[in-house]
Amino acid sequence: MKIDPRKIIRFFDEKSKDESHDGSDVTAIIGLLGEDLLLGLLQHYWRSIEGVESKILDYKCTRGSQKGSRLDGWLLKLRDKGELYQVELKNWAVYAIGGAELKLDATEQELEAYSLKRWNHYFVPEEIPQENVRKVLEPMKKPSGYETLTALPLVCFWFYIGESANSPYSKRRYLKGKELHIFSASAYLRTLKDETIDIEMPRADRRIGLLKELFTR
Repeated sequence: MKIDPRKIIRFFDEKSKDESHDGSDVTAIIGLLGEDLLLGLLQHYWRSIEGVESKILDYKCTRGSQKGSRLDGWLLKLRDKGELYQVELKNWAVYAIGGAELKLDATEQELEAYSLKRWNHYFVPEEIPQENVRKVLEPMKKPSGYETLTALPLVCFWFYIGESANSPYSKRRYLKGKELHIFSASAYLRTLKDETIDIEMPRADRRIGLLKELFTR
């Protein structure tokens, strides 16, 4: 699917000038395709920056029972024997509770302050991450055929966050050296100069196709 990075940033990071707009459109669109947007941008980052392809194995990631924590999916990075990631997605945008606006033309100082505030909230002190992202460190039942791979925890945020304001991808070590990977979609999009980019959004493609079949104008 082709997207315009600047329009995406404005839609999710800036508040609308339309006084009748209360963020409900953002919430609805996040529900429709927000998870695929984050996954697609992460895959684009790996492909463009690291030169590594990846694929979505499953949109379900559980402990193997109806109870307990649930994550949002499994990703396989196609490098060497494969790197398996259990992924938690956080589509918190400007209209989310506690959300804050970050303009497309924000200065480096504004980006750094925004990023540092969120980094300190979620990942400091270093011993354990903030509660609502902590579950990504819990062991999940691996997809069939990938049981021998080590599952690496990865949390994808929409909003701008990172250990360094200049990097959309960060790492932290927790729980006896267990490494947590952290990706920011907003931070990555702001590094791009392209007018449009193509990202993989298979579930969003299917949903948009269904809408076209169900409704006509």
